[in-house]
Amino acid sequence: LARMIGNFNFNLQRIRERCVSNRQELTGLFGVNMDLIRTIKIQDSDPHNKGQRVAIIEFQDGTHIVYKPRDIRIDAHVVGARQSISELVNQGMQTSRHQELVKSFIDSCSSTVDRDKHTELVKAWETRAAAVGPKLSTYKFLACEDEIGPYGFVEYLAYSAEDSTFDTAQEARTYYRQMGRLAGIARIFGITDLHQENILVHRKFPHLIDLEFTYDYQTLIGTKATYFTLISSACLYGHSAQNVVYFGNI
Repeated sequence: LARMIGNFNFNLQRIRERCVSNRQELTGLFGVNMDLIRTIKIQDSDPHNKGQRVAIIEFQDGTHIVYKPRDIRIDAHVVGARQSISELVNQGMQTSRHQELVKSFIDSCSSTVDRDKHTELVKAWETRAAAVGPKLSTYKFLACEDEIGPYGFVEYLAYSAEDSTFDTAQEARTYYRQMGRLAGIARIFGITDLHQENILVHRKFPHLIDLEFTYDYQTLIGTKATYFTLISSACLYGHSAQNVVYFGNI
């Protein structure tokens, strides 16, 4: 019990210090006033170094940001609002930055067979993604690091029952097309562990909110069947109130 209390106090102190050291960047990116923090709510997430957990920081004007005590660069790389894979898909996949990302990914494959397989797979995905369709959802990340290790701050995505209630067939069609594109990204970039708590419906769109398990080797080299990869990524079904979709007046 004493250790748990000590870790809890350490976590709160670390969050406070990291907010102070990044206050200028936080204000610039998220538009929050760091002098007006109302509460810091520690979440029941997986603990990291010395019991550190995700926290929701609430401000007096009702806005929120999320603190994560781990490296969030991979999350920003896949679904971030700036130069991420999802943003490049939305831009039509024609930018030089996209070409650099694809080349870097293919070069990282461990063998010639892997590279050939993923070159063909990525090209097929590019062709489909470039077609007219709903844009993938992206959001803001601020990746940081200090002497203890990496951490970051993330845009807060609110959830309500209204977010996952569709009143028209077009809304439902858009949602599932986005899920299909996210399933393709999960397959190509080896993203797993996308269970019901890691896919959040916000403003009627699906959002991937925890991408710690990206570049899974068995998924990348194709030893996992595509069907089971998508099942393990929870992209084909959902059970929780956060990602199950209710159809209203369709």
